[in-house]
Amino acid sequence: MRQRIGVEHLKAPITNQEVEGALAKAERAVKDLSQLPDTWLDFCNEKLAITSESLGFLIRQRVQLHKRGYPSRELDYLKLIERQIEELKQVYLSFYRLAPGLIHQLRGREPEIYAWLTLQKELGSKLDNLLCGLSLLEELDAQTAMVIVTQSPVENMDSVMSELIEGKAKSSTFYFEYLRVRQALSVALIKRWHKAEIIRSNIALPLLALQDVEEGIEWINDNANTEQYLFERLITKRDRGTWFRQCFGIFHLPPTH
Repeated sequence: MRQRIGVEHLKAPITNQEVEGALAKAERAVKDLSQLPDTWLDFCNEKLAITSESLGFLIRQRVQLHKRGYPSRELDYLKLIERQIEELKQVYLSFYRLAPGLIHQLRGREPEIYAWLTLQKELGSKLDNLLCGLSLLEELDAQTAMVIVTQSPVENMDSVMSELIEGKAKSSTFYFEYLRVRQALSVALIKRWHKAEIIRSNIALPLLALQDVEEGIEWINDNANTEQYLFERLITKRDRGTWFRQCFGIFHLPPTH
């Protein structure tokens, strides 16, 4: 089970400047490819294109399975997908060892694959690689990005996303949502970022309400209209049945014509 990130776990904030520095290093690695013989580079790019076609298909299949509901790890088809993905990953790792730029060039060519690779433990254990991948997530299909993030095995990813939010980096709202889905947010951390105006009230306070924090409950009661924040309002009511009947009972149905 993942540990929730508390204020005491925060290290130095990660700023946009540090993210841009990581991206600049990746760009330099791509430029270094010009030092490779043309025949080698053509061979590598051809093999990467073939591998990316297969991996892209498998990632899309994985996303489709999650769209239908979180699949059991015992599902035979999912096991097959995971096994094939692991085999294909070894190809990318071999090319990364040869020249990191071969992988970093995929950011513009195959963004989903690049994000997935940099959020794997082999590449994501290096902070610069992890920052490159995280900075790309906002540009991807939302469901694809969420699957990539929630399944990432990088151990310190929650801490890094927290430090990006702390540093007011771009995409902080997206990182906050990823941390929410990964169940890594503590009440103290939500309060801290809301107070610092890094995370807006309409995002932070409903989460606090679900944690039975009075500040969040009061905000929900003051700002909810009809079905808005229905789940949060229902969860925070002591007598849920009575409240639901009062708000949505037969006397509240619109008239029929």
